[in-house]
Amino acid sequence: MVSLKLDGCESCKTLPSIGLLGSLKNLTIKGMKMLEKIGCEVYGESCSESFQLLETLCFENLPEWKHWDPFEENEHVERFSCLKELSISQCPKLSGSLPNRLPSLEKLVISDCEQLVVSLTSLPMLCSLQIFRCKGIICSSQTDSQIPKPLPLLETVVINKCEELGISLSSLPVLRSLEISRCSKAMVCSSSSESLISEESNIPVFRSWTKEGFQKLETLAIVGWEELTHLWGNEIFLEKPLKGSQSFNSLKELYMAALPNLVLFPDGFLSIPTKVEIRGCNAITSLQGGLKHNNARVKHLKVAGCNSLSFIVRGQLPSSLKTLLINKCEKLVCIWEDTGTSSPSSSYALMHKEDVEYTTTSIFCKLEICQCPSLTHLSSIYQLPPTLTDLRIWGCPNLRALLSGGQSPKAESIVESFDNYKSLRSALEGQYTLRNLNNIEIWNCFSLVSCREIVLSNNNSEVIIGECEKIQALPSRMHTVKSVKHLAIWECPSMILSPEEDIPTNITSLYVNEPKIYNSLAGWGFHRFTSLRKLLITRCPNVVSFPEEEIGMKLPSSLTEMAITRFPKLKYLSPKGFQDLSSLEWLGIEDCPNLTFLLDFPSSLLHLEIVRCLNLTSLPDLPSSLLTLRVSDCPSLKQRCKRVKGQEWPKIIHIPYVEIDGNFIHDPKEEE
Repeated sequence: MVSLKLDGCESCKTLPSIGLLGSLKNLTIKGMKMLEKIGCEVYGESCSESFQLLETLCFENLPEWKHWDPFEENEHVERFSCLKELSISQCPKLSGSLPNRLPSLEKLVISDCEQLVVSLTSLPMLCSLQIFRCKGIICSSQTDSQIPKPLPLLETVVINKCEELGISLSSLPVLRSLEISRCSKAMVCSSSSESLISEESNIPVFRSWTKEGFQKLETLAIVGWEELTHLWGNEIFLEKPLKGSQSFNSLKELYMAALPNLVLFPDGFLSIPTKVEIRGCNAITSLQGGLKHNNARVKHLKVAGCNSLSFIVRGQLPSSLKTLLINKCEKLVCIWEDTGTSSPSSSYALMHKEDVEYTTTSIFCKLEICQCPSLTHLSSIYQLPPTLTDLRIWGCPNLRALLSGGQSPKAESIVESFDNYKSLRSALEGQYTLRNLNNIEIWNCFSLVSCREIVLSNNNSEVIIGECEKIQALPSRMHTVKSVKHLAIWECPSMILSPEEDIPTNITSLYVNEPKIYNSLAGWGFHRFTSLRKLLITRCPNVVSFPEEEIGMKLPSSLTEMAITRFPKLKYLSPKGFQDLSSLEWLGIEDCPNLTFLLDFPSSLLHLEIVRCLNLTSLPDLPSSLLTLRVSDCPSLKQRCKRVKGQEWPKIIHIPYVEIDGNFIHDPKEEE
């Protein structure tokens, strides 16, 4: 027998002599509610070498199990000599000792054993250790340097919710991943004789981590330590700034969360890993000390739920940083705070921005900020990194300007460098040419007036502006951009749009949800967008026909997808307006309650969707090319499209897929 599982033997109080099964490799004992003790009976009285081939051992859901007697008095008796994986879970009364001599054990997982203190002495092959919701864990090394370290191969440690935490960091020479979470008030030791609890309070400060060294540590996570105020004293870095960082020279990922009293990071520490995420550190006011510009390795930084954070850095971000994501930081005012020096936040930076240092050293490409209600601007130093490719901001109701630029009182002192205020404004508008910026997305920023400080990249740009009730203009000189992949504008009632100056004619995708902008584009001529393939127009309260032939409106023949929604007064589609749409494949018509009839559609049409057109009662002759027809919330049309019996049935029988209110109409079982 190679595998054995004992599950649900609820009346069993003792185990049989399983150790006598000489071929057994996998053993699971689960759901034995009366079992209280595992002792000599399981090994066999005459068997000095039990479980010689056992490789995996699992104990699960043993609510009365209190004691495991490993019977290790005789050092010459080898049990569990081949055991590689041991897991114990849901054994709330278990206490005492576990087997000490497990020479082949590679993975140990213990969870939901609230009375158990896991004591580790010598596990020479252990690679992975995971302890969840136990009373504690003790891992102590021998003081004699000649004695081998007890855990020489341990690479991964995960500890969650342990009241007593005694770890000898010096016993983990090859540790690569360390996660300690929800161990509030626990003791953390650096050696068998040294505790990291301060004398004044029960606060672990991790001071000796830099002494022990983590030369191979790649991932570090610290979560849910309410007492933690700092990782180690910054005085370590004052005399020799690199002394602490050398202890983490392999660190790639750092995750710190739910540390409400952490007030600072060690000098330059956040610049060491390549990926950093900080969440719920509500006492942190900035990352100024933790982030350094020079000799940095950090590429990706994410900050979320840090409600005292007011800015990220003064001056420059780390030279290695590529992406910065900020979410739900209630007091964040800006990203780059003014250093107070004459450069780069002076008139010199405006007139000679090519000389500002980080315009040549930065590789920063993505900035995303969401739900930061106190954000008023991005930068106080009158510039953004020219390497920026993606800028996304949403849910920041007090954002007034992307740069403090002409809105700042400092601008008045700069005006002396120009002939007059008009030339100053001209310098500010489009002054910050971001030749690499491909995507800009701003929505739910109710106070933002303009983003004309920004000039987009020349190729494949995407611009999305929505729910910004005060914004008046798009980024500068958009008409000069060689290719705009997508432009979306919705609920921006203050925006004044000049199509010939604001939108390049080679745009490929356009979404308009603002009556004033629609009127401007309709009068100018949608047909001028000769490369337009996707067009979505919504919320046109006064349009009776579409396209509006009476004003000479035409649609571009390049269209492949089009949707019109929320046209409350629309009565009909103009036949001539669709005649030239020889490439149209997808058409959507939605929320047009007064629409009464449709026209013949182009022979290229493949997909047609009609939603909430309450007075629509009939369909035109549909093209043979049509593959999909979806009709939803159109009660009159629904009745006329009934299978076989409906008046419109002959018009739709040839369509492979017809869906009415979510039901596939060609299936007789779907008919009411």
